[in-house]
Amino acid sequence: MMNFYSFLIRNILFPIEERVEKTGILKALKMLEKSQYWPEEMMIKWQLEKLREILRHAYKNTVFYNRKFKDIGFEPDDFKDFSDLFKLPILTKRDLKDHQKDLIARNLLKEDIHESTTGGTTADYTIFYRDNRSLNFKLASTIRHDRWCGWNIGDKEAIVWPASIDFKGKLSWKMKLKNRMFDRKLRIFAGVLDDSNLQFICKQLQDFKPALIRGFPNPISIIAEYINEKGHYKVRAKAIKSVGEPLTDSQRKLFESTFSGEVFNYYLSRESGTIASECEEHDKMHISAETLFLEFLNEGKPSRPGEPGNIVVTDLHNYGMPFIRYEIGDIGIPSNAKCACGRTLPLMEMTAGRESDFLISPHDGSKIMGLSLLVPFVENPKVGQLQIIQDKPNHIIVKLSKNEGFQEESLSLFKKTVNNIFHNKMLVSFEYVEKIFHEKSGKYRFVIRKDFSDASNQ
Repeated sequence: MMNFYSFLIRNILFPIEERVEKTGILKALKMLEKSQYWPEEMMIKWQLEKLREILRHAYKNTVFYNRKFKDIGFEPDDFKDFSDLFKLPILTKRDLKDHQKDLIARNLLKEDIHESTTGGTTADYTIFYRDNRSLNFKLASTIRHDRWCGWNIGDKEAIVWPASIDFKGKLSWKMKLKNRMFDRKLRIFAGVLDDSNLQFICKQLQDFKPALIRGFPNPISIIAEYINEKGHYKVRAKAIKSVGEPLTDSQRKLFESTFSGEVFNYYLSRESGTIASECEEHDKMHISAETLFLEFLNEGKPSRPGEPGNIVVTDLHNYGMPFIRYEIGDIGIPSNAKCACGRTLPLMEMTAGRESDFLISPHDGSKIMGLSLLVPFVENPKVGQLQIIQDKPNHIIVKLSKNEGFQEESLSLFKKTVNNIFHNKMLVSFEYVEKIFHEKSGKYRFVIRKDFSDASNQ
């Protein structure tokens, strides 16, 4: 019955919804299913043409790029090949904050674009915009990559997510109905994983019977270990997709044994959507080359295959706020290898990132996702960088940089949040710094838990 309903959604209900909503996801998906096997020269031709179009659009319709291009004497019509991109400046998160209005395209109406935010595992919370049409290719790319792991439109998906900001506000009745009829997603907040929440989560997963489990590997690991420890929960899935943090070999084995499904590494961002993921061969990650152009830079120069580099993204479809040579803050390794699956999409590997450490509660020893403490500062985007360090069993240090207009009330709200989560047993110290440095790997660590196993509560 459930398989029939998935078939019904995929072949009848979803196409009807597309016509009603006037979207073009299925059309884009049809193209992406073909383009993933294009000869290399066809993909290069596609990317060059898309780059020319976005460069012309940005120069003509945004104050920011018009000024930047003129400052360096760059004319979009002079763009001939990928090497010409190096003439253009890098777009930073600071640019998104400082030049937001100048980055928005003037030729689009307000109803043609929608707001989103950066964030996730860093405290660089910044509003940005996309044009609505770009979602056709972005969502189609996500569906295409998800199909590689056996999921398809209409199948159930459980999302294990630690960022509380994504759970703010109530869904409208229309969104709830759409999720029940078409999307069939179970969103699980995994920011606080104590015994009662783990019981609730495991029961939800067991009853929901997802085809795909997608989420951060740290909280999924805790859930999987809890399932194995208790022994009476039966949670199965065709696939588990790991996002947001590095996936370790031990986690991959744990997920496979617990959920009886294949595990896929997945790289995405709020700004760019799906960037790359493993296919069924599980050998490196295929880049979504039809939607993004990626550069890997080592000290400002292109990385050689096999050499780590800072990932710089150019979005080929977002005309609402063009992201041209955007430094995303991760490190990856380009590859010139060919995948046995037959897909010709370029390959990469990920070295960026550490696990976002869970904090240990002095109240009961439960593991608390550090992202659950982020909300008070998200409400105050004047906070610059932010890092939470648990250096003792009952003490955390909050390092932060303050932008102009910072509101001190955020500190009181943060302490209140900490008291609520840790039952008034966690002390907090604040340290103001000019800059929080990245790890040598290039990954910014939002949460650090030091080894205090031999220490006693103070």
